[in-house]
Amino acid sequence: MSKKKLAYAGVAAVVVVAALQLVPVDRSNPPVTAPLAAPPAVAAVLAASCADCHSHATRWPWYSRVAPVSWLVAHDVEEAREHLNLSTWGSYPADKQAKLREEMGEEVEDGDMPLRLYLLAHPESRLDDAARQTLLAW
Repeated sequence: MSKKKLAYAGVAAVVVVAALQLVPVDRSNPPVTAPLAAPPAVAAVLAASCADCHSHATRWPWYSRVAPVSWLVAHDVEEAREHLNLSTWGSYPADKQAKLREEMGEEVEDGDMPLRLYLLAHPESRLDDAARQTLLAW
């Protein structure tokens, strides 16, 4: 490939990436309507390792503003909130709360949560054995 064609390809790539930034992404944090009432140790683990995706207290890092990564982050948060939302936990019926605690325990026990991709950017959210046991006991 000639240098001229390579330069055109580079300019085209920059234009495409710049245009992608114009696609809107919802990074909202709605109000907390029915927060979780849990023992302090459980609440601390959930805040440190789960709330960033599973609540309305999401911290939107710089890369959540750069497409196409922003699309993935916003989608993952939306999906996480749909499945389990700690900011609306108190509005769930008791049987749903029990089912969600059971599912959460399975995900944690299997090492499926927090997601490995999330932990690459947020290693501080990794669950150690004590945090894992706190959630499993709850």
